[in-house]
Amino acid sequence: MLVAVISPVTIPLSAEPASGDLETLRQLNRAFIELANKVSPSVVVINVVQNQSPASLQDEEDENQTDSMPPGFWKEFHKQFKRLPVEKTVGQGSGIVIREDGYILTNGHVIEDAESISVQMKDGKSYKATVRGMDPQSDVAVIKVEAKGLPTAVLATQLERKLVNSWPRLARRSDSISALRSATSAQKAVRI
Repeated sequence: MLVAVISPVTIPLSAEPASGDLETLRQLNRAFIELANKVSPSVVVINVVQNQSPASLQDEEDENQTDSMPPGFWKEFHKQFKRLPVEKTVGQGSGIVIREDGYILTNGHVIEDAESISVQMKDGKSYKATVRGMDPQSDVAVIKVEAKGLPTAVLATQLERKLVNSWPRLARRSDSISALRSATSAQKAVRI
């Protein structure tokens, strides 16, 4: 048996935020724009060239296959691919300059197995880069370019990371706006 209950529900046609809330959203938007403008010079494009490894050939396994092909067919078939030139793959990722002497933080998978790495700055300058370290488990890598005076991003302290991670929870409380204003006005440097 299907039973339907209909009750009158009032649905507002427009969900206009209160004027105070709207101004807070505008301030938050301006803060994000300001942050992006300050950090973007330190964000880089990373171009990599990688050798594509030839497919592993399993000749013995192919020889043991029971099919209608003559003996040795698959072995000869796969040999032709060994003679082909190794293809290069081009990839791209991003990173952020963490020291003005050219150290850049990026993801490990961006530079993994790279034959060559180049970095392009926001101002259009391009540099060759070398891998200085990589942690496959956390997928983090550090590369270095030979340059001085690069724009850097300032990394957050432990306390600042806690503040950044708590702002969505703060936003649910009634005192969140004053807490956010206090936290943002206390900031003197861009923190990421």
